[in-house]
Amino acid sequence: MNYEEIICDANNLYRAYKVSVKTSKWKETTQKFMMNFLRYIFSIQDDLMNRTLQNGPTQEFTLFERGRVRPITSIQIRDRIIRHVLCDEVLLPEVKKHIIYDNCASIKGRGISHQRDRFEVHLRKYYRLYGNEGWILFGDFSKFYDNIIHEIAKRELLKLFDDDEFIDWLLTQIFDGFKIDVSYMTDEEYARCMFNTFNKLEYRKIPESTLTGESGWRNR
Repeated sequence: MNYEEIICDANNLYRAYKVSVKTSKWKETTQKFMMNFLRYIFSIQDDLMNRTLQNGPTQEFTLFERGRVRPITSIQIRDRIIRHVLCDEVLLPEVKKHIIYDNCASIKGRGISHQRDRFEVHLRKYYRLYGNEGWILFGDFSKFYDNIIHEIAKRELLKLFDDDEFIDWLLTQIFDGFKIDVSYMTDEEYARCMFNTFNKLEYRKIPESTLTGESGWRNR
């Protein structure tokens, strides 16, 4: 099967559905989706095959974790299924060939136990070289998806799939979901944001009623 057939396959969509609802079955929205999951799966399949797919609305909230603020954007189950079938059936098998062994992010078989084992391996290597002298740097990316250049990310991914036209279209749809409504900005503010890190926390303070893009239109 080609990539389009793999992603549109009903069995693959069903597997993606089971993964998507696994940790949220207690939610009312998830339970409503599960009551009609076959209808939704075939609706997703039709949108993929006919190229009529559109990103659904998102829900935004804030978490306070380890003393820092984390703005979270939650997507609908429908969109989650599409991302799972793309990542699990197409992207991950190929991308996995090119990432380092110590990368355990969202990779089946590389869970907490694997991370601990690899951490111990590196500690022992360090101790043999330097003894107890040293430090461990704990770091995290802030607003990663807000600030990466999506065209570059898509271009690098497409290289792994011979610039497949269907993968190109689907990645474009997904990355469009990360676009920020800048219609409220003046020309000066927009020009300045090209050279500064985007601050999602500041953006979230703006009332949706003042936005002229899709997010503001939905509530009118």
